[in-house]
Amino acid sequence: EHGVHVKRAAVAHADDTVTVAVGSQQHLKLGKNITRVTVADSNIAGVTAFDPDQLLVSGLRPGSTTATVWVGGEARSIEISVGWPRPRARR
Repeated sequence: EHGVHVKRAAVAHADDTVTVAVGSQQHLKLGKNITRVTVADSNIAGVTAFDPDQLLVSGLRPGSTTATVWVGGEARSIEISVGWPRPRARR
């Protein structure tokens, strides 16, 4: 059985680390308007900005990279760690 699990958006702060599994996504709310986003290695993670202050980080393959996000007139660095999904515990 595959269900859809919805989590509240995490609030990211400057120099945060985001951990996401390959094939999954993490939704972040930064609290200020995003004007630009770049990711150092787009083969590891995809980072998409949504108005006004939200990011979606997608895990593409295992590894680490950095996203720079310009919010409220300043640049913030977010470390992104992508790993393999953990197997679910059997009940």
